[in-house]
Amino acid sequence: MNEYNLHKYIKTAVFLSISLFLIGIALMIFNQSYTLNQSIQLSDFMNQLLLGNPLAIIYLGILNLILIPIVSLFYLEIAYIAEKDKNISLLTIITISMLIIVIMIRLILF
Repeated sequence: MNEYNLHKYIKTAVFLSISLFLIGIALMIFNQSYTLNQSIQLSDFMNQLLLGNPLAIIYLGILNLILIPIVSLFYLEIAYIAEKDKNISLLTIITISMLIIVIMIRLILF
């Protein structure tokens, strides 16, 4: 497995998240009509993002940070399956399953 590819992905994704966050903060500073007290509904997120709402851009950076470990797990699972490493592949599947179960419980209960 080429761990360097995963390292490059994580490094690029973190840099993108930081950039989105800084762009959102800069836009918020220069455009005083947006404040951090506002909130964006999930149904309106894409529309606000297309309108250039700085808070939506900051949220996109945070969403990207949240998705980094999830995408990394799926990449690792594919790499372990390709290498036919059954033990580590099973552990990765268990980890992904636990993550999915926790997300589903969170969505169902709240």
